[in-house]
Amino acid sequence: MKKILFPILALILVACATSQVTTTSEVIASLPPSTMTIVPTPTLNPQFVFLQEQIADSGNRFALLPDGTIQETTLEGIKIIPGISVDNEGQIRLMVNGEEVVLSLADMNLNEIDGIKIKGFTYDEHTNEWAKTKFQVNDDYKNFLECYVPPEAILDKSYVEYLKTLDWPDFDLASLKFQVMVKAGNNNQYENLTYDFYTAPNYPDPKTRPFQRKVFCHTIYNETFYGVVPTRYYSNGVNPQDYPWVIGLIYLGPVGEGESSVAGKQSFMNTYVEEMNFPVYKMTNLLFPPGFTPIPDPLPTAIFEKYPDMQARFDAFIAGDPTSLDGIALPVEDISLGKYYK
Repeated sequence: MKKILFPILALILVACATSQVTTTSEVIASLPPSTMTIVPTPTLNPQFVFLQEQIADSGNRFALLPDGTIQETTLEGIKIIPGISVDNEGQIRLMVNGEEVVLSLADMNLNEIDGIKIKGFTYDEHTNEWAKTKFQVNDDYKNFLECYVPPEAILDKSYVEYLKTLDWPDFDLASLKFQVMVKAGNNNQYENLTYDFYTAPNYPDPKTRPFQRKVFCHTIYNETFYGVVPTRYYSNGVNPQDYPWVIGLIYLGPVGEGESSVAGKQSFMNTYVEEMNFPVYKMTNLLFPPGFTPIPDPLPTAIFEKYPDMQARFDAFIAGDPTSLDGIALPVEDISLGKYYK
C-alpha cells in the first residue's frame, strides 16, 4: 500500500510546483508597459531652413547646424564660430561687447577663401570676440600710404557708411557751379565719366565744386595695390549727413612690383590732387596695358559683378543724380592723363 501512495504523492508535489512557476510567469508578463516618451524632431522654421540652404551654397567650409550655431570646417579641423548664432525664427544674432546685434544675411559674407566676414564688424582672434570695425581716415594726401581701408569694407559699403557718421564741412551753396557731365571716349577703348571738355577749365576754384575730396587712403585686393580716394557729392534735397560718396580707385600696380617705390606711388596721388581738378571715373573694369590685350582690374571687376546695372547708374549720375553711385567704388582714369582733366 505504501509503495502505491508514494508515487501518487510525488505526482501531487510536482503538479503543485509546476502551478507555482506558471503563476509567477503570468505575474511577470502582466507588468505595466514602459512610460518612456519619444520626443518628435522639431519642425524648423522656413526662414531657418532658408539660411541653412544659403550657407550650404557658399561651399563646404560652413554649415548652419540645427542648434543654431555655425560650424566651420578647415584643414585644421572643425570648430564653431564664436559669438554668432541663428534663433528658431531664423534671425542671425551677433554678440558684440555683451550685447546682441541682429544681422541680415546680406551683412555676412561666407566663402571658401576669405572665411566669414561681417559688415561693420571685425573678429579678434586673440580675444575670440567680435567688435565694431574701427576704420582709418586721413585728410592729407601726402600721407595716404599710412591709411589702410580693408577691401571688404569697400565692397560692402561699410566704409562709406562710416564716413557718413563723421562731420564734414558745409558746401558754399551760393558759390557752387554745376558743369555738364558727359561720357568721353578714350581711343575707342572705353568711356570716362567726366565733365565736358568744351567748358574747361572746370572747377579751378575749389569753392565752386559740388564735391569734396577730403579722404586719402589705400587698399590691397587680390595682390593689387590701390589708392583709395572717396569723394563726397552735394545732392539737392538730401540731408547733408546722407550726401552720397563715390570711392575712386587709383591703380598702383601689383603688390611686390615696384613696392619699394613709395615715391612713385606718392607721385600718382600728387597728380590726382594737384593737377586733376575733379575725379574722372573709368566706365569699365578693364586695364589697358600699352601694346597688350586688356585685362580685368581685380577690385573694379568685383564691383561691376556686384552691380550689373552699372550703365544705368552712370546715366543717372550724368543726369544729375549722384545718389545713383552712392557707396560704389570706381576706377579713376589713368593718372598720367590727369593734366587733360582741368
